[in-house]
Amino acid sequence: MSDGPGRTPRRPLAGIGKRNIAYLLFVAALVVPRDRSGLDPAGRGMAEGFMVILWGLVTLPFGLWNLWDLFGAGGEDRSMRKPGVALLLVLACVLAGVALDIF
Repeated sequence: MSDGPGRTPRRPLAGIGKRNIAYLLFVAALVVPRDRSGLDPAGRGMAEGFMVILWGLVTLPFGLWNLWDLFGAGGEDRSMRKPGVALLLVLACVLAGVALDIF
């Protein structure tokens, strides 16, 4: 089936949004190299504390921006998918952090 002469094919991740993909890559870059070799007796290292602070400094404006965009999209009859996905990403990261005892 053809998309028609005037339509371009949709990219696979177009519905998620570039901002959301960048946030996922940021979180992955923080989580993947997590090194537990230099832990203090309480079980937390300085690198893990820095990771949580950096994550918070990026996540707070990201979440607020997307919350603002979500309300704006609802008022202007735009799609609320991308800001909604972004807020779910933030919520998922917070819940994963609590479940993994990072916070």
